[in-house]
Parts: sequence; C-alpha cells; structure tokens
Amino acid sequence: GNWRAQDHHLLVKRCDAPLYVAGPGKLLYVHGRQPFALPWRPSQQVLDRAALVAAAERINDGIGNEGYGNYVVSGDGTLAYLDAAESVGFQRLVWVSRTGAVTPVSLPDRIYENAAISPDGTRAAVQIHEGTIGLWIYDFERGTLTPLRTGAGSSQAPLWSADGTRVIYRGTRQGTRNLYW
Repeated sequence: GNWRAQDHHLLVKRCDAPLYVAGPGKLLYVHGRQPFALPWRPSQQVLDRAALVAAAERINDGIGNEGYGNYVVSGDGTLAYLDAAESVGFQRLVWVSRTGAVTPVSLPDRIYENAAISPDGTRAAVQIHEGTIGLWIYDFERGTLTPLRTGAGSSQAPLWSADGTRVIYRGTRQGTRNLYW
C-alpha cells in the first residue's frame, strides 16, 4: 500500500520476539520470558493493555538471549513453545497432530532452536546450533535433512515465504544482523 520508511511507531517497549496472528488479530511478544498478547490490527497506532497469555509460563529464549522466543502460534490460535525451565541442550524434533498425537521425527537429537513448517506442510526449515547456528531443510516425506547454504556466519529465525519458494532468515555477517532469503 502506502507504507513509507518514516511511518514507524513505538508499539511496545522492552520486549522481544513479536508475532502477529492475523486470524484472531493478536500481537504476541515476550517480556521477561513471559508471553503476552494484545488485540491489534496493523492500522492501529494506540494499543489496548496487554495480557499475560499464562502467568506460570516462561518462554525459552535460546542460547544467550538472542532476542527471540522459541514459540509459534497456529492459524487457529494454539500456542506451542519451549519452556524456559528446560535446559538448552540436545532435543528431539517431534510432529504434533491436530488431535495432539506426538510422533518423533526420525532425526538424531541435536540443539534444535527454531523450526518453521512450509506453507504446504511438506518441509520444515530448522535452526540447529552446532558451533555456528545454521539452517537446514527437513523433508517430511523423504525423511531427509539438508543444509540450507546461507554463507559464512550464523543464520537464524527461519520463516517461509507465503508461496513456499523461499526461506527468509536473520543472518549475522561480520557482526551485523540483516534479513536474507
């Protein structure tokens, strides 16, 4: 539309990991490892008061508090996250069906930090911490995990384009963070 670079507004102070969920029109974010949500539409400049999603919950923010939360929200508003009480270390990737059935993905335990499922549900972009943080593509049908060639430096926080042809990610190159695809 009519977006211009100078059109910016401070929405929430001292928070990390913003995520907009269009269906219910909610802006989620993490503050002090706690998940907050508030009603919001992109045209809004003044926000209502945020509410804790669940007071007892604490979102794991990765290794070294990188400013992201290990959480995701489905189209119907279901929240999934890594608990902050969990120690950062080797984890197992699992597939959770809409009915709640948990099926382990046939991959070795590693330090998995973020995963994003492709729009068609056939692949996942997975962030793995092994010295350098890198991105891999898991193909559910074939059961294969292939590194995504992103160049030198760490690559994090994968997100699929709407058509599933590209992965957008944050890359740190020579001390500077930028977005790439």
